[in-house]
Amino acid sequence: MVKFYVYISDDKLSMLGAQVRDGKLRRIGRKLDVNIDVLGIGASVKAGDPRPSDALRFDRLRLIERSIDVQEIGPISSGRPWIRESLRLRWGFVDSAQQAVCFTECTTSRVFVMGGSAKHLVGGMKVDQQSHHAYSILPVLISTLLEHAHTSIPFSSPPDEPIEAAGILAATIAGHAQNFEFLAKRLLSTTDRQGRQVILASPLFVAMES
Repeated sequence: MVKFYVYISDDKLSMLGAQVRDGKLRRIGRKLDVNIDVLGIGASVKAGDPRPSDALRFDRLRLIERSIDVQEIGPISSGRPWIRESLRLRWGFVDSAQQAVCFTECTTSRVFVMGGSAKHLVGGMKVDQQSHHAYSILPVLISTLLEHAHTSIPFSSPPDEPIEAAGILAATIAGHAQNFEFLAKRLLSTTDRQGRQVILASPLFVAMES
């Protein structure tokens, strides 16, 4: 089935690909009819380098997605390290430089924030314009949440707790809600003062739901 991708994390593809044995990648590649020798699996994209073509990005994603242990993947409620889910999410930039993008859900029972670098948006920034921040790293994502919360509510007491900041971002992010399917690495699961489940994650891919 053809997917309409809006986000593919090239950095995660490179990092994960570098950890998978060559033999396993070749076996998966044969099943998918993908030539791994032309994909640059494990190679990072540096500033000034041309961005991989969309065709290469899609093939790399298919390969790495299949290499993740299925026992580590589950729905958002499973608590597993990787989240595969379809949700109605609001999304948009969360910093003035438009280098961080977040996909969020905010309900009476759950706050979900999935954050990453805008350089991984399909058709997004050129490689030489990319941010130096890795928003998939929990401390960087938390710092971004706190910064957004402080600018979103300047006339009240801004939160010092990242969990409260996640709730504020999920409730105030300026963006339209759309139905997405995604695969994301779970970074943090906890509860807030209202008893809601709070989940922070970073996407491997996000696609519009078919």
